[in-house]
Amino acid sequence: MKQPYKKKESGRRRSKLSRSIVIVGTIGLLTTLRSFYLAKEATKQQIAAVTTDYAPSIADDYSQQLSDVVYSERWRDAQKDETNCPWTILESTRTASTRCDVQLLFQRLIARIPFSYVHFNDGEILAMKRSTGRTDRGMQILSKELQHSMLKAFKRERPGLVFGLPCSLEFKDASEFAARTLQNHNSSVERTLATVFINSNYQDSKEVLVEYLKRNPDRNVHMVVSNIANMTSFEEHTGLRRLKSITRVPPTNAFPMGYATHINRTEHHLPGDIVIICAGPLGRILGVEWFLQRPETTYLELGSFFDLELLGKSLGASYYSMDANRPNCGSSFRVDRDALMSLINATSTDTL
Repeated sequence: MKQPYKKKESGRRRSKLSRSIVIVGTIGLLTTLRSFYLAKEATKQQIAAVTTDYAPSIADDYSQQLSDVVYSERWRDAQKDETNCPWTILESTRTASTRCDVQLLFQRLIARIPFSYVHFNDGEILAMKRSTGRTDRGMQILSKELQHSMLKAFKRERPGLVFGLPCSLEFKDASEFAARTLQNHNSSVERTLATVFINSNYQDSKEVLVEYLKRNPDRNVHMVVSNIANMTSFEEHTGLRRLKSITRVPPTNAFPMGYATHINRTEHHLPGDIVIICAGPLGRILGVEWFLQRPETTYLELGSFFDLELLGKSLGASYYSMDANRPNCGSSFRVDRDALMSLINATSTDTL
């Protein structure tokens, strides 16, 4: 049995009240969750078949119990560090275009509420505006076909879609174009920042995400990566050695070939599964279109987020240092890593 995550010492302030709440609460929460998890395992085949039309009551019971834990006020009350994202966002059901939205998205991931996060930053906006030239740091040729597919994905409607848009402090023109394009579209689509998982949130977000995936082995994890990605290196650096599937796409000009090959290949994405997409502009299109086909699956389109683990280097992204001089883009707070790690300890299935 794996040991629960142990916090690293840091210079952040921690209150005795916060630690006491977490220690006392975790034991009770795990005991409560255990019975639901064992029942869930006993009917695993049924739960794998959950759809919007048929949902076994046992799956509903487990989901409700987990949601009650994740959205408990204990996590809001435990926070005392004023430099972190406030847990009062628990009272909101939609993103608010600040860096603190990443905390809300992690809550949904832990509560097993399906969603698809797709970020359309300056390169994707360029693909919508132009049909000639290159984007994605020169690795994708622009075309009318790509322009059409990117715009179609950008204008899609479905609850559960969360679009990350360019920050006006970094890419003013791209931000304004996105706002104009979406003016009469996406009423059901939530909007946040394209940088919500990166910049000052990058290191903490990666640690939280990897820890969650390792601690919940009952959730299948799929990855979409470049043909040149080194999965052995990825496994060694992250400890994620139980990937359900690996889909590979061309490292350059993945559109249109990768699009034609994979756009309808979602039969192995089951309810409750998590699909991590690291596939450039093509990944943005897949992250939207796949979710329309499989709304019970969670899709995280993260672009170059795992470049260091997959490729051993960055192909141009400049957000790998938390100390990088980057605009706040709507929030001066940072994700509350310690509270999220405590929440993972309270809900993980590897200890059951």
